[in-house]
Amino acid sequence: MTERRWLAWLPLLALLAACSTTGPGRTTLYEDLGGEAGVQRLVAVVVEDVHADPRFGELFVQADLDRLREQLAVQICQLAEGPCRYEGLDMAEAHSGMAITPSEFNWFV
Repeated sequence: MTERRWLAWLPLLALLAACSTTGPGRTTLYEDLGGEAGVQRLVAVVVEDVHADPRFGELFVQADLDRLREQLAVQICQLAEGPCRYEGLDMAEAHSGMAITPSEFNWFV
């Protein structure tokens, strides 16, 4: 499966991770994604695609893409039952003033 195809599955993976429990003999989504390296690869593709998309490019003109990658990786790591703990802004605070439309939100998610 190509990295771009993973993008289509990201919302489902996040939902499953949020609802999952790990029992004996089961791996976490974090492990299945390839641990830290896998999460980093996934985040790199997501940020690259979103930044390159003309619907979103304007939203990222002033963005610190390295920080965005870092924060998104920590969030996905935590959602996927990895060892990370996100301690940044909540999503409403992080995106306040950006005037994100429902269509833009739905495309990203």
